[in-house]
This record gives sequence, structure tokens and C-alpha cells, in this order.
Amino acid sequence: MIHLTGRGEYRKVGKALNIDLEKQPQKAATPELAARVSAVFWVQPEKQLNGIADQLMNTKTTADRTKVMKKITKRVAGSQIQGIEDRLIYYNRARQQIRYGNDYAEIKDFNSLEDVIQLSGSRSDYRLVPLFDQPGLSLRYQNDVIATISGNVGNLSLTGSYFQF
Repeated sequence: MIHLTGRGEYRKVGKALNIDLEKQPQKAATPELAARVSAVFWVQPEKQLNGIADQLMNTKTTADRTKVMKKITKRVAGSQIQGIEDRLIYYNRARQQIRYGNDYAEIKDFNSLEDVIQLSGSRSDYRLVPLFDQPGLSLRYQNDVIATISGNVGNLSLTGSYFQF
């Protein structure tokens, strides 16, 4: 999870979540909000964290991974880059567990009568696009695929009650 620092970050992230985190910063660390806060922080266009993180997938050496991880850490924490070694250990463990190149969620057997997909930001940031190689939809945030959805998806719409923003 990302720990916000500075009043401006609390204000910006809180505004995106429609929560006054500037007046109630402790809410950012609650189990209900911590992941959402981190996600909103991560996708801020001025930070360009997705683009930098994508570079990790193409690194071949530990030295290259360390260089990219330092870049990410500086964007998140400023000049404080302690803990790079630990981050690399966690990254390498995760990379072994996640199929290479599959950096999005796979939502299988989605049922619009029972399931809910919680998203951050506004509805206009997202689109649903049919998958070209299999039945289902891709859920895109701006231009990035963030999930594929399979199951009963024929009439899914971002205006449906199964999508919450």
C-alpha cells in the first residue's frame, strides 16, 4: 500500500474518491480504503507510474530492475529510496506467481445479478471493449486494460448497478 504524505496528496486523492482525506487523513489507512487510495495515487497521470512499472517486465538483470525500482520509488516517496532490496524481493516473488505479461485482473463467471465491480474515479474514465480472441469483455481505464470479464457479459454496461464508482 502507498502511504500518502503531504496535504496536497490527501486533497487530490480524496477528491478522486469523494472523501475529505485532508480533514480525516486517518481514513486513508483503513482496510476499507487503503487499496483504493493506493490505486488512485498510482494512476495519477503526472506520476506516470504504470509506464515506469512496465519497464520492469523488460529488465534482464538485477541491476536494471534496481534502476527501474528506484525510479518508481522516487516518484512515490521523493528522495527516500530506502527498502529497494525488499521491494525487489517482493517483486520477484510476485513475478514468479503471476503469468508473465498478464498484468490485469481476470474476472471469471461474472454474474450481473450477484456480483459487483468496484472502481475508482469516474465512469467516463472507463470503457468496455469486446475481446477479439474469446467471448467476454476487456475493462479499460483510459487506454490500459485493467481486467477481462467472462461469464454473462452480453448486456454489460458501465451504467449498470454492478459497476460502482
